Amino acid sequence: DLSKEEIKKRLDEDYNLSVTVNGHEVTAIAKNKHNFSNWRNQISISFKIYVPEQVSTQLKTSGGGIHLDHLKGNENFSTSGGGLQLDHLTGTIHGRTSGGGIDVSDASQDIDLQTSGGGITAKNCSGHIKLETSGGGLRLENLKGDISAHTSGGGIEGSDIDGELVTSTSGGGIDLRGMSGSVDANTSAGSLNAQMKHVGKYLRLSSSAGDVNIELPAKQGLDLNLRGDAVNQHQFNGFNGEGDKDHVKGTVNGGGAPVSASASSGNINVKFN
Repeated sequence: DLSKEEIKKRLDEDYNLSVTVNGHEVTAIAKNKHNFSNWRNQISISFKIYVPEQVSTQLKTSGGGIHLDHLKGNENFSTSGGGLQLDHLTGTIHGRTSGGGIDVSDASQDIDLQTSGGGITAKNCSGHIKLETSGGGLRLENLKGDISAHTSGGGIEGSDIDGELVTSTSGGGIDLRGMSGSVDANTSAGSLNAQMKHVGKYLRLSSSAGDVNIELPAKQGLDLNLRGDAVNQHQFNGFNGEGDKDHVKGTVNGGGAPVSASASSGNINVKFN
């Protein structure tokens, strides 16, 4: 709760603050002149920048979050002290944080986001998408494209995904709903549920600490290879192959996309919709 005069004095004495424009490039920099012995003497400095939609950025902070909205271009940004909030971005999107969560929506093209300190939520995005966290769960909604999403610190929820999804967790279960395309999902810390509207090139599911529950399209040709403590099957229409208590291998509807599932400490439960 400082006066304007006290703020100006502290900025002049303790910080190098510079905002310049050179042609079409805006540069804004705030740096400490020295290390503070008393953190109470520090000032929090934020930049709020308004630009045309077609713009590229290079942003870095060690003390707060980053919010980007309605931009088209190459966006490169990182923070070690806050979250990332990203809305309506198009282009190459490369973001890193070690101190917060990530929320991205309505973004497209090439998305690469990583955090070691929070969860990730991605909604209404398309293109090449890479998401990684070691400190929280993943929530994926209405995505389309080639998607790689991994966490070692929480569960994974996915719905209405079309394309190719490769995902894994060592910190929770996986729940996938309304999936169309190819899926490779692995968990070592919970059960795995996968509801497939259509299987693309493949479906690969594995859990080492829970059941694997699969819902498959009833009219699609599939090659099945299922293994667990027990394989529970309901209405294997047109099944041709062999099976016993813990292993089923064969085709349904004449065969087609390969479907493999394994549960080393649980059951495989399959039904067709």
